[in-house]
Amino acid sequence: MFPIRRTMVTLLALGFGACTGQIGGGGGGTIGGPGGGNQPVPTIGAYTAGTVPLKRLTRTEYENTVRDWLGSQLPSFDLPPDGREGGFDTVAEALQVSDIHLIAYQRIAEALVDEMFTTDPAGIKKSWCDYSAPGAGEACAKTIVGDFATRAWRRPMDKWGAMGSGISTYTDLLSATGPLAAQTPEDRLKAALQGVLMSPRFIYRFEFADNSGQLDTTSVASRLSYLLWSSAPDADLLAANLLDQKVLEQQFQRMQVQGSGASATYVPKFQRFLTRFPDMWLELEQLADTRRDATLFPGFGAEMARDMRAETLDYFSKFFGLGDNPRYPRRPLTDLLTATFGTVTPQLAAYYCTVDGTLPPCGITAASGEVDLTKAASPRAGLLTQASIMTLTGATTRTAPVRRGRWVLEKLLCLAPPPAPPDAAAQIAKTQNDTRMISQRQRLAEHRVNASCAACHNLMDPIGLGLENYDAVGRFRTRDESGMAIDSSGALPDGRTFQGAKELSGLVAADPQLTSCVMRHLATNATGRLMTPNDEKLVAAMVTRAGGKNMTLQDALRTVVLSEAFRRRTPEGP
Repeated sequence: MFPIRRTMVTLLALGFGACTGQIGGGGGGTIGGPGGGNQPVPTIGAYTAGTVPLKRLTRTEYENTVRDWLGSQLPSFDLPPDGREGGFDTVAEALQVSDIHLIAYQRIAEALVDEMFTTDPAGIKKSWCDYSAPGAGEACAKTIVGDFATRAWRRPMDKWGAMGSGISTYTDLLSATGPLAAQTPEDRLKAALQGVLMSPRFIYRFEFADNSGQLDTTSVASRLSYLLWSSAPDADLLAANLLDQKVLEQQFQRMQVQGSGASATYVPKFQRFLTRFPDMWLELEQLADTRRDATLFPGFGAEMARDMRAETLDYFSKFFGLGDNPRYPRRPLTDLLTATFGTVTPQLAAYYCTVDGTLPPCGITAASGEVDLTKAASPRAGLLTQASIMTLTGATTRTAPVRRGRWVLEKLLCLAPPPAPPDAAAQIAKTQNDTRMISQRQRLAEHRVNASCAACHNLMDPIGLGLENYDAVGRFRTRDESGMAIDSSGALPDGRTFQGAKELSGLVAADPQLTSCVMRHLATNATGRLMTPNDEKLVAAMVTRAGGKNMTLQDALRTVVLSEAFRRRTPEGP
């Protein structure tokens, strides 16, 4: 197989070398979709969609794509971790390609094709013609490769515009007089199929637009599918004319909910969005690597971290609503900070009932694990008081008010503190090594005396100190690590004051910045580019269209999908 590998590596290197520039609309007029050509896109003011660079599949998207399509049972794909921009691995600038990627793509392509020829878990080969038939084998193999590439590249062969289909690069390998003439017909076919999977047209998400920036329906299908399913579009989506807003809305709903009434459930693939988005937005995925001092926090470990993450993911999903299922109504986004329900494991329920290390009866959970914080006096309500958030913003041996304050500002209000001063690392080390028996409030007050630190910490500290009633693993307490009574008063950057986490949550819920911030995070994840100051009018208009302060997560996501930012891209310059 060495000659095949050498040929494929050469093809792959040439292919990626050709993908260093922008790929997109440019030049050639309208590339329309099926069913009547282009239709006008609703506008929100005088907005021009920002350009999104050529975007490769993330590691998650790659794995989902091949498993959904080829039914692969390979245990691991072993791709390098993806970068992050603005907290999201879906932003194009974060998705670079290294030599390690090229080697991994080759290895995975070989394994996938070998699996298909041996066990064929998805039954792909059942519809193939006989590529070994005398006289007709090569023509048959070309048909197989063409069909395979159409599915792999997520675009019909005649919809590649001025780029051309590029399929001859791979079908030429099938010739008995071509570069692989010494190989058997089956090995030549394997090589061509491996090449299709190693092609930039598979690794990247190519998009086409007309001269006005309107994406063609196939490009919109890919954006929608990778947003909601983290995978390639299915046949129904590719066949739909997504330039028609009503059709786009129908597909948007179809991809989320199946069934109706009390029997409605989430489409299994949509569960990926309900996991991936909060994992990245709220940083829940970091819980898997969170460690605590075993002596100070003996009940915390990998299992408890999984329970914490599961609670918040379940909580998040309940805010989307399940179609017309009366048990799961859509709730305003602001309730995310104040709601008194949830679902926890017995172990996590014990955490929620613990106060200062004791576990009195509190009766907030049912046998099903559902939490009702109205059943007893409880210091908890909403996202901020969940153990997952308090834990991932804590430290190994103590709480971390600065980290907590920064998390609230960045994740919920999109108010990034100023850059840290040059001596920040030394100041942090000094604080961490401070073993005096004083409160965090006293320690941070001394910290803010330093003028270079005050600009940032005057914003972050008063928020984080308001969450001091929750220790480094989210248990409630009235005294801190030093045994001192906790003062949980605080203030937001605009001067509004609060006492404790529940009041803080209420203020954040009422802040117009919350709906605007969540809309920015959704749009960044959906479009693959960071929202900039130039997008402020767009974001504000989308919030208004989605319901303003009564906006639900479902309405916010729908508004993003129908926006120019999602359906358009800026045409190439001259």
